[in-house]
Amino acid sequence: MDYHLLGNNGFMISGVIMGGNTIAADNYDHVLRALYTGINYLVTYLQYGRGRSEEDYAKVIQSRPRDSLFLNTKVSVWNNNRNEFFEKILIVSLNPSRRNCGTWPWTASKLGRPKIRTTW
Repeated sequence: MDYHLLGNNGFMISGVIMGGNTIAADNYDHVLRALYTGINYLVTYLQYGRGRSEEDYAKVIQSRPRDSLFLNTKVSVWNNNRNEFFEKILIVSLNPSRRNCGTWPWTASKLGRPKIRTTW
């Protein structure tokens, strides 16, 4: 497995990532197989499984060391009305994610300040 540096935080992520799916108590073996093969970057979204996907990922990965994987929860910035309030909305949306994923800490200072295109 190839690994690549993620930003400037020193974390190396796998060249292959896994996400775009909902997991559940009876549907998570594929996540374990992915972790076993060296995939360490998982992607979910607060709305997958009506909010349960983050909770279920947390259950699957809770026994792993925090510095061994990266769980990414996506947020949408496609609505121009939300672009103006991106940071406020992101912080509000992280509260349920933080609760769902356990106590992994985050702070507003860790948030990027993306330049958002409003025209395409």
